[in-house]
Amino acid sequence: MIRFIGKNESKKDTFITPWVTIHLLSGAYITYILKYINQTDMMAFIIYNLIHLIYEIKDCFLTYNYKTKRIYENNKPHVLYNSYTNSLGDMIFGIIGSLLIIYLIQYNNKILNTNTLIVFTIVSIIITLSFIFGFTEYNIG
Repeated sequence: MIRFIGKNESKKDTFITPWVTIHLLSGAYITYILKYINQTDMMAFIIYNLIHLIYEIKDCFLTYNYKTKRIYENNKPHVLYNSYTNSLGDMIFGIIGSLLIIYLIQYNNKILNTNTLIVFTIVSIIITLSFIFGFTEYNIG
């Protein structure tokens, strides 16, 4: 059984978990960096998606080859469990993030500057760390 949205995959394979936010952000951030170093739109999109695909293949490999359980003994979701359904959702949100930043850069090319890169980096790090440390506290996997 598959559910469309949920806070983790501790009971069912889930298409959208809160971690799609990080995949959306990584799509935008990595594509922005690639555009900042003068990659074309198409090349930035392809490079990001190849990196993300490799990451998702790694997640599925760990889950299905090492038989990672859905939950730990203390009833918390296992951070290494990733279903194919969830990997698909993560890929789609990464693509959306990548396309969104490409659109924004085409709309206003002036956002490709060092100050924006610094702010984008700081905000991305804060959001990512909030997810990593906050989700372990609230049992969200």
